[in-house]
Amino acid sequence: MNNIMAQIKEKARYWKSMDRSNEEKRREAEKYYKENIMPLLVTMFKESESDVQDCEHLILTLGTSYEPVVFSILGLKPKNVLILYTPESRNKLDDVIYFTNLKPSQYEAEEVDSTNILILYEKIKNYYERYGKPQNTYVDFTGGTKAMSVGCGMAAALIGSKVVYIASKYLNEYRKPEPGTERICVIDNPYEVFGDIRRKEAVSLFNKMDYNTAYYVFSELSDTVPGTKEYEALKYLSLAYDQWDSLNIFQALENLKQCKRSAEKECIMNKNHLLAKHLEILEKQIKYLEKLNNVDLKNTNKNKRLLFKNIEYLIFMLYQNALRREQQGKYEMASLLLYRILEMMSQSRLWERGIDTEQVTEENYSTLGMEPEVLLQKINYIKKKIEEKPLESLPSEISLLMGYIILGVIRDNLIEAENENKLIRKIRELKGKVISRNNGIFAHGFQFQEKESYEKFKITVMEYLIRYCHIQSINMDEILKEMEFIKL
Repeated sequence: MNNIMAQIKEKARYWKSMDRSNEEKRREAEKYYKENIMPLLVTMFKESESDVQDCEHLILTLGTSYEPVVFSILGLKPKNVLILYTPESRNKLDDVIYFTNLKPSQYEAEEVDSTNILILYEKIKNYYERYGKPQNTYVDFTGGTKAMSVGCGMAAALIGSKVVYIASKYLNEYRKPEPGTERICVIDNPYEVFGDIRRKEAVSLFNKMDYNTAYYVFSELSDTVPGTKEYEALKYLSLAYDQWDSLNIFQALENLKQCKRSAEKECIMNKNHLLAKHLEILEKQIKYLEKLNNVDLKNTNKNKRLLFKNIEYLIFMLYQNALRREQQGKYEMASLLLYRILEMMSQSRLWERGIDTEQVTEENYSTLGMEPEVLLQKINYIKKKIEEKPLESLPSEISLLMGYIILGVIRDNLIEAENENKLIRKIRELKGKVISRNNGIFAHGFQFQEKESYEKFKITVMEYLIRYCHIQSINMDEILKEMEFIKL
């Protein structure tokens, strides 16, 4: 081996001294390298001892330089080879076969698009599955474009193969490595190199509120990247937010607690942990979820007193949900949530006056400080003004619009107006919003909510929400901030 290295250095000195002043001279230098240095490098790799044993399959990307592919094949001595080339590198296949002496039965060559990572991944995946998912598979990402290298590494990670590359001292002036410095490097876990790519992808998915997909990517990172528990916490956070978004409060609470426990331990050692600056907010969100979980939203009829005691948390949970749907352009769903918030506020105010809007008796109406007959008369007066049919009797169930009419009649602060005309104007405006919502595709009609109409409705809901918070002594800014899902 020492004799070969001495010959390589001698030939390399002459090769580097060769004239390259024009294209013809550069071709002569390239020819000298190929005929005098390359055979010595081939011998060096054939005689070298590799850390890799029993390489059954080797998958490589071929760029415009054939040398690293040759070195990898000679050093790893695979039984089967898949070479992925581009139209630009197709002519280098002959050099690879010439220097490696691969038999036709030993190798396959597939053309790929140098910019299409998906096609490259599919080629690798199909090859891997066709051979029965062999364990001793290695992937070399040295050759080809950066996109090919990234795709190759990610594919290797997903099929669970080892990753290798040809390291060397690169000579920019000669556009080749220093002859004799080439060596094979093995990465036991490809995510040590490519984990940051998946990390960025997962963070982007999370910040786009695709919590379900982010959960699966963070789970994959948690299982494959060594030396950190950060992904464990982010996995639980993504799952918690996905469940919270779906109003699965109990599971969201459990997973958010898991997230915080994991993050607190890790943040002591890692000040750059993505959740280090969010621990206080996560603690407050856990407390909100605990309150909501105690209400038991699946069985609210059993304990409505507890429900209305904590109604503000439910209102702002739905409001933040609506804002997330708004950011996603899902205005129909956002409108539906805002409509429910508007209804909840009237239900809350009526509950405080002894009225359960889902089941009301005439005796209940007496708690409003007005004779039922007088109340019915005043309700019908407003209904006539807004072109609604009059009631024959007080309703046993109170709708959103009826709730605000009743609150207006008894001069509740939520909709109190300076005079009768202004009250009727407010009720008429609410009626328009109700009609618009009822015509929506998620209600009783076939219309889709446009952004402009949604924003107008949101302004109306916000006006009532601000008034409601003032009446109930709720710190609206604080609870809005604390219930907002964090960004990474």
